Amino acid sequence: MTFVESAVEDDPLRGMRVDWVYSRFLLMHVGDIRRALRAIADMLSESGALLLEIADVGSLQFQPATPESELWRPWWYALGRVRGASYDVAEQIEEMLDQTGFAIERCDRYQPVSSSPAGQTRARAGIRPVRTSVSERNRRSPDQIEAHYAFLRHAVHDPAVMVALFHNTQYIARLR
Repeated sequence: MTFVESAVEDDPLRGMRVDWVYSRFLLMHVGDIRRALRAIADMLSESGALLLEIADVGSLQFQPATPESELWRPWWYALGRVRGASYDVAEQIEEMLDQTGFAIERCDRYQPVSSSPAGQTRARAGIRPVRTSVSERNRRSPDQIEAHYAFLRHAVHDPAVMVALFHNTQYIARLR
């Protein structure tokens, strides 16, 4: 077995073909998803398949929802665009697979739900490292960010608040 560290778009296999490409949460971190999918298609043998896992970041939600609980989503997507990432990839992946020559053979989706402090903390941890970036790059007021963060601090300790974490979707796709 060989481990290769490279950008997917840079032909990391140097023209070699493989029977399987496994991509877990990769595509949300590339700016040009179609280019990445074309590169993956070039890596596959004629009968090869892509096992693709996508996290739908935007599907995270709190119940009961409040205006403060929903503030993060547009901030997160905008921050991704500034960083050259595609945090909204789940919304367009099936169309992009089709456009790059893949046919989906199987699709399985699940969404963990939690009311435990550990589950709540996972949701809260996502915004903590980007608070400054969200404020500076999205031009959000510190008051808006603090209102959302105050909600998250409260939610961690409130067993009546449930969090539905990201939809996780697995696709098996083959070239047409």
